[in-house]
Amino acid sequence: MSAALFWYACVDEIQLAPPDLPDSGMLVQGKMLYGYPAQITAEVFELYTLSSNLPRPIGGAKVTLEDNQNRSIPLLSSATGFYFLTLNPDHPDFPLLEGNSYRLKVELPNGRAYQSAWETLLPAIRPDSLSVQFALQEYTDGRGELRTDTFARFGIHTPLQATGQAPFFRWELEQGYKLTDDEGKTCYVVRDFLSDNVFALNSATVGVGRLDNYFLTDTRVDYRFAEGFYMIAYQQRISGDAFGYFEELKQLLSKKGTLFDPPVGAIRSNITGLNEPEELTYGFFYVARQDTLRLYVSPEAVNYPKPYCPLPPINGSAPNPNACDDCLLELGAVTFKPDWWEF
Repeated sequence: MSAALFWYACVDEIQLAPPDLPDSGMLVQGKMLYGYPAQITAEVFELYTLSSNLPRPIGGAKVTLEDNQNRSIPLLSSATGFYFLTLNPDHPDFPLLEGNSYRLKVELPNGRAYQSAWETLLPAIRPDSLSVQFALQEYTDGRGELRTDTFARFGIHTPLQATGQAPFFRWELEQGYKLTDDEGKTCYVVRDFLSDNVFALNSATVGVGRLDNYFLTDTRVDYRFAEGFYMIAYQQRISGDAFGYFEELKQLLSKKGTLFDPPVGAIRSNITGLNEPEELTYGFFYVARQDTLRLYVSPEAVNYPKPYCPLPPINGSAPNPNACDDCLLELGAVTFKPDWWEF
């Protein structure tokens, strides 16, 4: 592919060399989260397909979880490049044990194979609780106008102690809220709080033995709080290598396009191609014990914000269909009440 550079005083075309881009690369990413049950997930994609740089999901691969005791167990497959397994940690053929190491292996339908580095399941450090504070805060609305509104700021309380080493943490956040549509049907919505969900900590940088009200995130008080809101935090103790991956991923996602940004470059990966070790591979597989914290915020606590429904008309009418026609149209909505939902 060529490009032309034109000057006002001359019309000569300057030929530029084509960009030095690879023809293809593989993305393999996944995690094993210890719990009752444990959840193992993986995604397999081909990158740079036909130089479009659009990921292509790879279905029909053989994806297995292996441990350092020569045991393995297959994941279930989907055609969208997503693989998963729900596993009892006390499974007689594949027990999940602290101190054991685990890795992911992927064999594609075309015979190519990939595997992750070993990741060790570390003892858990159980968190205590979540907390919330409310404050007025400026924000930019969808029209680019500066406004002021009430924000909820969520923090976590957790010990940091671990024998002989400073532990690393990752938190994944979800939000839960009720939404009642115009027909009177109530949905329970649970979905990721943010699309990137990159929150990680090296406890060695803190210098104390515990965190109290350690800031995780904030959000504007809006319709999600009108019928009750849950902040849900999953605390994971991760390896130092996994922490490095999430820190590099956070830098990549937070770039603002200024001269002061960290240099652009590939972030670390613990995925290796078994056919060609020098093949371009991306992604990361990690293991962790996971503990769940939930904090409920009542409508009374935030002065009864306006509910989502009914929607005000836009140019004379509301866009249809919408979540007020059927609350199941809200991303992450179900009509059954989760077991843990208390209000």
